[in-house]
Amino acid sequence: MWEALFVAAATLSVALIAFYLNSFFLRPVFNIDEDESKSVDVIRDRDNLRHYRLTVRNEGFRAAHNCVGTLSIKAISRNDVLDVGYGGTGAPVLRQHGFNDQSQDLQPEAVLWATGMLERHPVITINKWGQARLLLFFAQEDNPEGIFVEPSYERYFRITLKAHRTYKGEIVITSDNANTRRVSFSIEADEKREPVLRIEKVMPRTKPRIIRQLWIGQ
Repeated sequence: MWEALFVAAATLSVALIAFYLNSFFLRPVFNIDEDESKSVDVIRDRDNLRHYRLTVRNEGFRAAHNCVGTLSIKAISRNDVLDVGYGGTGAPVLRQHGFNDQSQDLQPEAVLWATGMLERHPVITINKWGQARLLLFFAQEDNPEGIFVEPSYERYFRITLKAHRTYKGEIVITSDNANTRRVSFSIEADEKREPVLRIEKVMPRTKPRIIRQLWIGQ
């Protein structure tokens, strides 16, 4: 009898240890460097558009599945908007409010991952010790007055902001099995009228999406 209890206790202990290691130590871990020289890069495509991208690293021991990045911007008023894109949730919301003089937030919406020079996907897998780049903003050579917010799927842009002040917002990186990371940022135009993206703060990690659903029902 005691041997059976010992075996059962040992089996349960091994299972709990395995679950603990899998949930907290062996799972993927998102990391974004607060140093813009390491986390933000700018590339120019064949249409002479400068794309501003955020590098997200997986420093865990497993691949991060179904990775999604969203972008939101705080306190936008009518005077800040040059144009809105076609489709998606951003444009109808702003049109519905009629570009109010009162400030309103550009709500979180998914942006695309750059998986190649011409390939973009809204949901990807980031392998262990790998990295991926999230498309955030772009600028046109012939339109120095505008800061274009990168679109979600099948749109040319989400919204165009005037390059006349500093905008602040948040990027959220989620995955089915990796830690969620929140990044606060600012973007403004420099003396050459070129956008400059700055990482203000990388927030502490929170639980993966599936674990949050299981533990706290979110």
